[in-house]
Amino acid sequence: MGLTGEAGVAGLLAEPGLQAVVVEGAEPTSSALAVSLPALPVVVVDRENAAPGARTSVVGEPGARHDEAGFLAGALAGLVSRTGMVGLITETGGRSEPVYIAAFVHGARYGCPGCGLVTLPTGEGTAEGMAAGGADVVFAVPGPEADSSLGRMAEAGLWIVWAGETPPAVPAEQVAGGVAFAPDALVPQALEALLAGDPGRAWPYSVVNGGVRLAGLNPAALSPGRQRILEAAVEALAIGELDIGVDPVTGEER
Repeated sequence: MGLTGEAGVAGLLAEPGLQAVVVEGAEPTSSALAVSLPALPVVVVDRENAAPGARTSVVGEPGARHDEAGFLAGALAGLVSRTGMVGLITETGGRSEPVYIAAFVHGARYGCPGCGLVTLPTGEGTAEGMAAGGADVVFAVPGPEADSSLGRMAEAGLWIVWAGETPPAVPAEQVAGGVAFAPDALVPQALEALLAGDPGRAWPYSVVNGGVRLAGLNPAALSPGRQRILEAAVEALAIGELDIGVDPVTGEER
């Protein structure tokens, strides 16, 4: 059962037969829940400052593999490009930007070893600038300014690659595909472990546990053969045969 807000905690106390709680959103805090519902397992989803406790598990953040998401977005963009130039929009105000940038560059090289890169900050990231550089596919580092930037690119007919959430300003027909974070893959595992008596723990999104996955691949942008190359990259990451080459926390080369 999910809830948000302190009123939700009070309401839960009266629920008959309640066995566990799933918390999504900013409130209440995991520590508040641990005090209010000390006997119940709690799973907190997508809260960057949340921490596991004796009966509290944390899904998503912290520790999510943004490097894997960035790498797969880059590989997808490289495989989509027909001009041999891939666009990257930076300074979108999001978290983990150095990680996304470094991992995306490595991914683009994986998907298209001969491709070049057109990098523009949000304020200068115009469709004309991307077109002048020859880019036909664009990715924006996830952040508050990413959606509007990608919307402008889509209006000019460029393919869009995303990570995290599908950009709402982009028409579906212009979306080449993306990389999603999937709480639905991890919440059941976290609940099952808590109900079995295991102590709370972190369940960060990753390719290995299914929390980082490809989503919405557009066959108009990606042929079946190129899609198989992308899927092979996911499999190689999952079994440890593919090293992204960047630090997952800092984005530094390694």
